[in-house]
Amino acid sequence: MPDGPRALATCGAVVGVHPAEHRARGRGRLVLRGIELNDVIRAWRWRGEVRSLVRRPPSLEGARARVREAVATRERRFLASMQQHVWSVPSSPYLPLLRHAGVESGDLATLVRAEGLEGALGALRDAGVYVSHEEWLGKQAVRRGSLELRMRPATFVNTRLPSTFFGHSGGTRTGGVPVQWSFAALRRGVDPYLLRASSWGVAGTPAAIWLPAQPSAVGIATALMLAAAGEPPERWFTPVGTARRKPWRVAATNLLLPAVLRSAGVRLPRPRYAPLSEPGAVLDWCRDALARAGRARLGAYTSSAVRLAELARARGVSLEGMVIATLGEPLGPERAAAIRASGASPANGYGFMQKGTVAHACPHCEDDDLHLLESEVAVIPRERSRPDGRKVSAFLWTSLDHETPSVLINVENDDYGRIDVDAEACDCELGAAGVRRRVSAIRGMTKVTAEGMTVPAEVLERLVEKVLPQAFGGTPADYQFVQLGTGRDAGLVLRIAPRLGAIDDAAVAAAVEGELRTTLAGLLAAEVWSQARTLRPLRIEPEATASGKVLPLSIA
Repeated sequence: MPDGPRALATCGAVVGVHPAEHRARGRGRLVLRGIELNDVIRAWRWRGEVRSLVRRPPSLEGARARVREAVATRERRFLASMQQHVWSVPSSPYLPLLRHAGVESGDLATLVRAEGLEGALGALRDAGVYVSHEEWLGKQAVRRGSLELRMRPATFVNTRLPSTFFGHSGGTRTGGVPVQWSFAALRRGVDPYLLRASSWGVAGTPAAIWLPAQPSAVGIATALMLAAAGEPPERWFTPVGTARRKPWRVAATNLLLPAVLRSAGVRLPRPRYAPLSEPGAVLDWCRDALARAGRARLGAYTSSAVRLAELARARGVSLEGMVIATLGEPLGPERAAAIRASGASPANGYGFMQKGTVAHACPHCEDDDLHLLESEVAVIPRERSRPDGRKVSAFLWTSLDHETPSVLINVENDDYGRIDVDAEACDCELGAAGVRRRVSAIRGMTKVTAEGMTVPAEVLERLVEKVLPQAFGGTPADYQFVQLGTGRDAGLVLRIAPRLGAIDDAAVAAAVEGELRTTLAGLLAAEVWSQARTLRPLRIEPEATASGKVLPLSIA
């Protein structure tokens, strides 16, 4: 996952060298069997950054004090962030929006004092100071009255913070869009993590992760977070083979990364292959950890946690005392019930590429409910329509800290859901720190997330509009992907019009998998979905929206 060994990533994304770096290297670089001298230099520097990250793990009391202070000073920190990242940066993408809305620095400070942070952000939104997800991607121009701008993800990068590595969104045909990250940003997540572990009663207990290795980012990011908290995982299980059908750099990184980390003083286990169809090794570790300590914790994708729980029930193994930090997919009541039936407790989490983790659940939260990390972000709703015409409350995110990978002021992240404010503080660590806001019922707007793998709608659109009709006949109106909800049968259905006649399911799955494998991020989805049999072709007519449109992707 580091920029050093040429692979470091953030939640669910592939990481490596920023595209601009390729262009800057020139022809005179020193290369030895495919490894450039610059790679070695970056690896050495990254080693030092890791050592600094894990050298002094914070105490729980220190984490409590810092989170409490950060929540109490949100408004001041927001105004300071605006001064540092917007008002004093002539190239800031927000300056034209603010000036078009007639808002200057003093006006904003007065507005925050009068309306509070969320009230001020709502006023900015209503004045046109926001960025939709399509505008962030650069797919649409920003148009506010007479103002027209073109933006792209790199426009929002925090240029005031030295970068340690770059993350990429996953699944697009181009390989994703780069987002600058640093160990400073990773370090900010340690304090909320410690509060979460304390709330669930698993601080200091045995830990393991069941998350992909390279080219995914989530596994190494989670492992480093645990190490920075002073509690590195005992085992690292990966549902994706560490050396199969991957570029040699990725396979080498998976093999060498633990050694590089050990040289920096961090002892992390090598990723061990544990396929979704055979989670026995993960269950064995859970049994051993519970026998040793009575309580333990595991980080895994939500659907993986359900599979583990079902195997435990089938074998008559109780997972009482095990807390499973679920991520990557919505939890929902049915999946939560399946996990609890084994004795384990699901602890939900939520984050996105541009910011990292932004919400944690505590034992008092409902199954689809999480505490917003108000020390790190603010969020307000913006009503807009999904592609199928349904009105939803899209999330608009604002970053509050200097270490944020991207500077966010009312920026959509392609998710929607509900935002609530507690009348009284929750009886958990985050509640004691002053956190009152929650996010819940979180769903994607134009993407599919299944088995923890996220694929943008544009990939499915290409399959529906070109790949599948060319391979099996018919028109784009004869195919439709359907994202099922959060129940135990959640997954991805491909509706195929019956008029096309008999089509081999295996051939359809192979065509979808082949398209996904055109990028590293898609390769991950292809491998996981293939072994989990996530895609289910059905001979049924695609459904039209109320306006009569047949969309490539429908969300059930």
